[in-house]
Amino acid sequence: MNFARIAPAAMKRGWILALLTAVWAAIYLLPGSQSAALLQQGDEPMHAATVQDTLRSGHWLLPQLNGEINYFKPPLLFWTATLLASLAGEQIFVLRLSSFLFTLLAAAGVAACVRLARQSLCQATIAALIYLSLFGVARFSRLLMMEQGMAASLIWTAFWILKAEGAGRIGAAAAAAFFAGVFSLAGLLLKGPVFCVYTTIVFCSVHSFAILRMPGKRFARRLRRTALQGIFLAMPLTIVCLSVWLIEPTDRVREALLHFLIFENLAKFGGQNQSEFRLLGGWLLYSLPWSPLLLGGWLFAFRGPILTRSRRLAAQLAVAVLLLTLLHFLPDRKDSYYVVPFLPAALTAAILQPTPRWPQWLWRAGWAGAFAIFLFHVGLLPILSRPLLPTAQAATIGSELCLVSRRAWDAYLIRMYYPRLSVWHASSAASTISCADGVRPILIAGPSRSQIPDGYHLQSKWPLWLRKSDASSSQMNLSALTETAGLFRPGPQP
Repeated sequence: MNFARIAPAAMKRGWILALLTAVWAAIYLLPGSQSAALLQQGDEPMHAATVQDTLRSGHWLLPQLNGEINYFKPPLLFWTATLLASLAGEQIFVLRLSSFLFTLLAAAGVAACVRLARQSLCQATIAALIYLSLFGVARFSRLLMMEQGMAASLIWTAFWILKAEGAGRIGAAAAAAFFAGVFSLAGLLLKGPVFCVYTTIVFCSVHSFAILRMPGKRFARRLRRTALQGIFLAMPLTIVCLSVWLIEPTDRVREALLHFLIFENLAKFGGQNQSEFRLLGGWLLYSLPWSPLLLGGWLFAFRGPILTRSRRLAAQLAVAVLLLTLLHFLPDRKDSYYVVPFLPAALTAAILQPTPRWPQWLWRAGWAGAFAIFLFHVGLLPILSRPLLPTAQAATIGSELCLVSRRAWDAYLIRMYYPRLSVWHASSAASTISCADGVRPILIAGPSRSQIPDGYHLQSKWPLWLRKSDASSSQMNLSALTETAGLFRPGPQP
């Protein structure tokens, strides 16, 4: 067999498959990213406002929000979105493009892990396509959120840890462990210190299989080699920490680091304790339409001997995902979307299991479900959407707006879609509207106790979906789920 001719052909075929996968991802995931007709996530408006304020302030190193350092979230998502916005503008499509790029990186990580298990290029491509069609991916790749960046960081951290564990030479193993540390550092800058715990769980899950099977002197040798890989894994983070220490940061930087390293993830332990079933429901929801594939793969995860490279890699990832899920049982907050970063590893583990041959109807149902998810995002959601400020009304507003609403973050939500509009917020619980100056239009979203100042008239009104549950409402009809927004203009009634 002429391997000299086969290798270039396989490489060329790999590039073609990668390009087709990226094109398919763009067609499947990008439509709708520019609109408000999406399944919103609460923190996204604040993320967009941070990128906008950071770009205008010029202080990229420490992302800004309302003229202050944004202590609420780690900076890597803001850095990537700010870079894209500086190149292509502040439109919401550009800001959300960072999540799409992270999604492509995560899909590439899934394919790389499948190839590491000595599977074919076609199998790796199919695994990447299945990952891209998951409901959790279809949702969060369209939002300016950290989840897809965390998914990419975690699957590539796992890939390089697996690569290091299976490397024959010590030098190659150390280099692979260092690359794993680089992606772990990226995850730290997306999630906070808890990502170091993620990395430790993956590292221990991978190496426990090798260490426990090594008797006598081979056990000690393997243990020393594992310790060496652990040192190289921690090296990127150590270098960054020493660099920050030597720079002698200012008090503001120290305050930001203190919040980031201590309070960022500990906040999950505050508030009312939530049920563990929220996480389990997240696995079922966000793995659609391939939930049967994941469930079937996991049912066979630990059945039979672990003899092949593919079977071993699948078991290592399965143990890691199981422990990561159990880790999130500890905090009080257990939102269902917390499992989204684990989807690439969970899907890879399920695909690599030696499950019985899946019937054709199951594959057809999976791809039909993926098409249904696409129609849901690009067809149904635009019909159901009731934005806080429709485009037609925004076109009649100048450069400033006075917003009256229950939530202060509604101002961020409007800025996210209309970045050139300066929004002033007033609480709907106040009797007077503090930002009414006779010049700015007033937008009142939902019920309000505020009185309309003299000299304003109603220009238009439109329905909104009820954004806060009304405990006194016992009727489940359309009128009980809606509220009204009104736009008032200064000047005499036309």
